[in-house]
Amino acid sequence: MKDKIKSVIGYTFAVLAFTVILLMFINLNDLSKKFAEITEIKVSPWCTGGKVEKVIEHDKYKTLIRQPVFEGLTGPRKEGFIQINWIAESSLPELIKEKIDYNDDNNPDFMITLNTNTGKVNLTPMNPSVLSLEHSFKLGKKAWAVRIGLENITN
Repeated sequence: MKDKIKSVIGYTFAVLAFTVILLMFINLNDLSKKFAEITEIKVSPWCTGGKVEKVIEHDKYKTLIRQPVFEGLTGPRKEGFIQINWIAESSLPELIKEKIDYNDDNNPDFMITLNTNTGKVNLTPMNPSVLSLEHSFKLGKKAWAVRIGLENITN
């Protein structure tokens, strides 16, 4: 009799645990959003590229200039980056050549040339805080992004 009760309790627990796990997977997206809201957890700008600060409209595409990222665990870092994205409605032009003024002082800080067919990127710094090209990456068929290393001159 005791073995039968133990088996019923064990099977009942297994069924309940399986049901809870199944419900968690079904609602995982909603639960993760609620968890992020409750705990105020945010994705690091080192992963996202930072918030979009300025959008420049062109004929067939847009240039998104993001905020410079210097955030560190204990405070601002000495070096960071700025991410520039290009997004098209249909396709990007083969060659993008653009001067970028990321600090809004009406002087270009660097010129970037991107060949969207080959992925070759040339960076011409025009501001001493611009260090080097860190990464360039294709984001699907209609978008590219580059990250340019910056020195934090405010720190």
